[in-house]
Amino acid sequence: MFGRTTRRVMTLALVTAFGSACESGTGPEELVTFDAEAALANHEAMSLILQSDAMDGFRALGEGISFQGVSLETGVALAPIISQFRRGKTFVYDPEAGHYVMDSELEGAPPTGVRFILYQPGPDGKPDPAHEVGHADLIDEGDGSAEDIALRLVVVEGTDTVLNYRTTLDIQESGGEITVAGYFQGEFDRLDFDISVTGSSGDDGDRVDISFEMGIEDRDFLIQGSVLGMESDSGEGGEIALLVEHGDDSFQVQATGTDDSISGTVHVNGALFATITGDPDDPTIAGSPGEPLTFIEMLVLRQIIDSAEDVFDFWEDLLDPVDELVLLALIL
Repeated sequence: MFGRTTRRVMTLALVTAFGSACESGTGPEELVTFDAEAALANHEAMSLILQSDAMDGFRALGEGISFQGVSLETGVALAPIISQFRRGKTFVYDPEAGHYVMDSELEGAPPTGVRFILYQPGPDGKPDPAHEVGHADLIDEGDGSAEDIALRLVVVEGTDTVLNYRTTLDIQESGGEITVAGYFQGEFDRLDFDISVTGSSGDDGDRVDISFEMGIEDRDFLIQGSVLGMESDSGEGGEIALLVEHGDDSFQVQATGTDDSISGTVHVNGALFATITGDPDDPTIAGSPGEPLTFIEMLVLRQIIDSAEDVFDFWEDLLDPVDELVLLALIL
């Protein structure tokens, strides 16, 4: 449900709209100013982290992990989830098998978890055993935990911890809640994140609620947002609220969308900057009568919208190594 509904909301309410805004947008009557260069620099810093070699290696880990050969506790998915038999074991990628397999001779795995040797990705995106770069420890923190599942993943390259985050799952009567929270250390900046996704099903349809916070503290760069996605017999739709802070400048985006229409506003430092209305395939972007938005203003707005999509992509990347454990397909 997450893949269909929430991305549909983003497309309807935001991405499509700003894709055509360069041609149809006009600026607000009162001049709204902000440090565009600083904002673009912040988004570039986040992109460098999300597109780094370390992130590519982590994605390769997700491509290679399969728990077909790992015995998990059977029955109801309650913590702890990694079996005593597998705890303390290390896994290496077997290209012939197409997934990670246990190597009983390797030591150093966490006593309450398992270790995966980390490799650079090959041309197919899967781990290349010829280029080892570090390891990833998947630690079961479910012993005595209130959550149904609690896992921590720590990725180390050389002697540096590049990624450290905790994933939890709470199973509810009509769905479940998944959270991921931690940090990714890039070459120059550290990206902190906290993302929560709740899915539920009822007589009136399916619903996804997403809340997230991501930022680089040293840059005074913060992205906060919430997304509601609904899917029922009458169609799809949803709402999004997004706050992006670049130092003293703040951008607020609020929008609602359905299959047939969108409506939204963009405020900069509390002042109305742009409105979004009309047909999702041909929206109207306008402010108060005045000068057209400049190219750099439109570029910043596009980066802000894309950053929300980056959050969703990042969330999916973080779940890849553990999604079979948290039974994501059954919850959302």
